[in-house]
Order: sequence, then C-alpha cells, then structure tokens
Amino acid sequence: FSPLQLKNWTGGVTRAVKFLTVRHPYERLISVYANKLKNCEDPMFIDNRMLKILETYRNVSFLPPDVNRTELIESARLECHKPLNDRAIDTNNPYMNPMGVTFKEFISY
Repeated sequence: FSPLQLKNWTGGVTRAVKFLTVRHPYERLISVYANKLKNCEDPMFIDNRMLKILETYRNVSFLPPDVNRTELIESARLECHKPLNDRAIDTNNPYMNPMGVTFKEFISY
C-alpha cells in the first residue's frame, strides 16, 4: 500500500490471526553445526568459537610438554581460513586431525 492508501484504509480485515513458527532446538543445533563449524568455513566462528571448543574438548594429553600448543592452534586456525581444497592437514597436529570441530565436541561445548 502507498501511504495515501494506508491513511484512507479503515480496516477491511476485522480479525487477524497471528502465528509464530518455532524450530525444534535440536534442529537448530544441527543447523548451526552444519553451516558454521563442520567445514570451518565461517571466519567469525573459527576465531570466536571453534578455537575455544578445540582448546577445551580436543584430547591433546598425548602431546609432550615441550610442544607449543599455541602454535598448533594458530596453524589450525590459518588452515581453516583457507578454501576447503587448499588446506594442508597436518596429521600430527591434534587440532587439525580431524579438521574443525566434531559434533560431539560442539554438543559438549
């Protein structure tokens, strides 16, 4: 409607029905994981959430104490910022193997 039509419109609809569509919480969780974290394609989530999840839930207890975990995490972050086909996965880096956050780690977070 144009502003003039809205000004002259006196109703026409005497009853209106309002409704709200709500997604199931589990569906929302799966959607966030698939769209943001699975292939680590969203830079904001990589920097803000993924690294925190990996630091907290990825099992790195087998690493020797002299290994610099900050460097391992940073190299994983840099690889995640690359396109999917250009990534070089270091199998010795627990933050890259598997690449990104697993669903179990995401749900634990």
